[in-house]
Amino acid sequence: MMLSKIERARQELYQAVTMTSGAHGMSEPYVLKKSRKLDNLIYRYLLSEKTRKSESERKGRGP
Repeated sequence: MMLSKIERARQELYQAVTMTSGAHGMSEPYVLKKSRKLDNLIYRYLLSEKTRKSESERKGRGP
């Protein structure tokens, strides 16, 4: 599920850059917003993977 959100955000960012590639002005904040959205989703995904790995390691060490 998280990977599909990341892919959707990546596509939105690509579309935003493509739509605004020749124009300047108000388009830059729009692209920046899409970029931050993608960064945030990737960060949350990596954090959840790290947490999941830590939990599995703890459970594996138990009796």
